[in-house]
This record gives sequence, C-alpha cells and structure tokens, in this order.
Amino acid sequence: AGCLTAPISISPPSSSSFTSSTPNPTQPPPTPLITCSLAFFDPTAAAVFRSSIPGRTEVQVGRSPGARRASMPQAALDPSASVDWEDVWSRSAGAYTLPEELETLRKRADDVHTIVCLTDNAPQGLMSALSAFPNASKLGLIASSTPFVTGRPFTLMHNDAVLSSGAVGLALFKPPRPAATTAFPGLTALTEELTVTRSEGNLIQELDKANPSRLLLAAIQTRGIVGEAAKEHEFYVGVRAGGKTVQVHHILSGDPSRGTIALESEVAPAEGSVVQLFHGPRHGAPAPALPSPSSLAGLTGPGKRLSFITAPRDHPVSPNSDSESAVDVRVLDNVFLAASENGFLLGRNGDGEKEKEKVWTCTTRWIASLLWP
Repeated sequence: AGCLTAPISISPPSSSSFTSSTPNPTQPPPTPLITCSLAFFDPTAAAVFRSSIPGRTEVQVGRSPGARRASMPQAALDPSASVDWEDVWSRSAGAYTLPEELETLRKRADDVHTIVCLTDNAPQGLMSALSAFPNASKLGLIASSTPFVTGRPFTLMHNDAVLSSGAVGLALFKPPRPAATTAFPGLTALTEELTVTRSEGNLIQELDKANPSRLLLAAIQTRGIVGEAAKEHEFYVGVRAGGKTVQVHHILSGDPSRGTIALESEVAPAEGSVVQLFHGPRHGAPAPALPSPSSLAGLTGPGKRLSFITAPRDHPVSPNSDSESAVDVRVLDNVFLAASENGFLLGRNGDGEKEKEKVWTCTTRWIASLLWP
C-alpha cells in the first residue's frame, strides 16, 4: 500500500530543532526535498486493506449540523426524528461493508490497536466504519493532489493497482502498541486556557460563557497585532489535555456580532473541552522545519517512528525537476516520513474511555507520529 506525497522541507544543521516555537527570520528557507519512505511489517501482525467506502463533501464555513443534510446519504435521513447528525453519519457509514481484510478481524476487534491509512480527501465514511475497532488509534495521511502529475486527483497504490480514490492502509493487531504523539511548532499563545461552553457543527459559540469572537479580537489587540499586521497571521484553537496541546484547528472566520468562530474542522471541540487561542508565524516568515539528521531532537531517537506531516501548499507534488541542481540525499534510520499539503487524520484511543479521541483533521503544517519502543 502506498501513495504519492509532497516534498518535505528539512532545515540545515545549524537550525533549531523541530520543536522550536520561534522561527529564525535570518535563517534561509529550507529546500523542499523529495522523499521515499518504506515500512515493513510482519504479515502475521498486520493486515493490509483497500477501502472504497465513500465520504462526504468538504467542510463549509459556519456549517451547522442541519446544513449537512444535503451531504448525507438519503437513506440515513429520518425527518421525523430528533437527529444527532454525527451519529447519523456513523450509522450510515456502518451500513457499508468493511474491506474484506478488516472484516476478518472483526471477531478479534479488541486486538486491533492501530490502523494506519492513506486516503483521498473524503475519508469520513471509512473513519466512521473503523469504529468497529474501538480500541484502535487511527492515523491517516490525506494523499497529495496529483492532477498535474499523474492525471489523477490522488494517486494511491494497492498491490499492483494504481487508484484515484478511496483509501489503502493496514491494521496492526499484535504488540507492541505504538504511542501516538503530535507536535505543533511555531504557535504563540494569545489567551490562557478557556472552556467551551457551547458549540455546534464546526462552530464555537461560547467560551467561558462569553463571545468567542470578541475574546479572540481582544487577545489579538492586546498582543499589538492590529491593522495590516492582523492579516499577516493565521489564528488557531488548540485543544488542551494534561497540560499539553493535543489538537489544533485553524480558525476560518469570526463574527463579533453573532459571537461565533468557524473552524476548518468537521466538528468543533465539544462542550466542556479546554482550549486555548493561538496565532502562527506571520506570513512570509520562515516556517518551522524538520530538523536535519544531525539534530536528533524531534525525529530520531530510540525505537522506530512513523510520521505524517502537513506540508506547505507552495510545495505541492510537481512533475518538474532541476537536473542541474545538487543532489542532496539524507537518510533517517528507523523513520518513516511522509507529507501532504492536504493534511493528516488522527484519533488516539486507549483502553479507558477517558483516553478516547474522535478522529480529527490537521490541515496546517504540523506533525503526527506513531512511536514504537
């Protein structure tokens, strides 16, 4: 199983590590490098699968659950019922048959601890169907767009087949279970921790029972980010747990009069979630890059690592290459590294209900990893 991915920017040896939160403005922008990553798994401990379960249309600004009716399968709609639309989609996706390779694992679903997939940009149906494996953490890469490279919207590989849609992946069902981690370099906090007191769809409607758009605007002004400077930054909502930021969602828009802020996300953090508002580096500033192989912090270390990265949209997959440029080959041992400008998916599950995390999508340049001891 595989897919075409985007180039990855790796910083020079003199740069700070990937975990640095302050980009160096004097540092030259890193050169995007073409990557080829290979991972080998014991066939007695992993099952490779191919999915054609359909998803739904992309997120809309300010979409409420009711507005999603048009994108729901007609058979899933019951106009006489009081509907939880996330549940409707899950039940609808559950009507699809799991890929044969995963169906054979259903009887031992509790043994499946990790599912890794490479998918097109409509993974919702598959992600919902994977609820058949409640103890499994899910990590997925939304494959790079390749219409100008292969003539396909996405280019996925499964055995000897080249595919334009759906998903491919593998399910792991023998120990050890990898730990799922995230890193969000380049963020600067705008506020202290806040509690979501009301949300709907991809909208946050109240933070600490106050107007979230006005809280964001006041925090931006307090930081001195005013006028044209405010247009040079992107703003984010980070979900906090255990004193750490575990999810980050890009803020698409805000409406101080209505109070809501819309997120580039399928679903906003639920009521009771602890969040914090952040801003990223100004536009044009060097983005935090991956460390060089000589800088061990962040990527290399004991054990093995599989990492998915959201790549900059100005470094898409391209059929062009400069044959006269110097060849720069870098090798990261025990690291599988892949990037896409379309982002990654992550849902961390554990043995206890409190550890479960709904699958969410990251569309900004950060990283999610699976770590094996």
